[in-house]
Amino acid sequence: MQIEKVEKGNTVVLRLTGRVGFEDVSTLQTALNRLIAKGTTRFLIDCQGMDSLDSSALATFLNTYKRIKNGRIAFVHLSPHVDRVFRETHLDEVFPIYSSAEDAMATLGGA
Repeated sequence: MQIEKVEKGNTVVLRLTGRVGFEDVSTLQTALNRLIAKGTTRFLIDCQGMDSLDSSALATFLNTYKRIKNGRIAFVHLSPHVDRVFRETHLDEVFPIYSSAEDAMATLGGA
């Protein structure tokens, strides 16, 4: 897994590439914790380059969501596999999912 961070207004876009699994969760959680410590409460997770994710990655996103009171986490560019995981776990009812970054940024309030 690779993480690229881009700040757009008051939203941080995290572009995740590769497989996001158990062996990557500590790196992902550390990145999210550092951003939260700096006051970030709006995240857009760009999954365009993400091959797959497992339950530990989903748990990391849920735990982060719980920590950022009045914050938002949204997802964009889900592959068919990642989209299916979100729908089967009903996390598409928790997290907004967008097909375009422009729509997501308009909703999240980024520039």
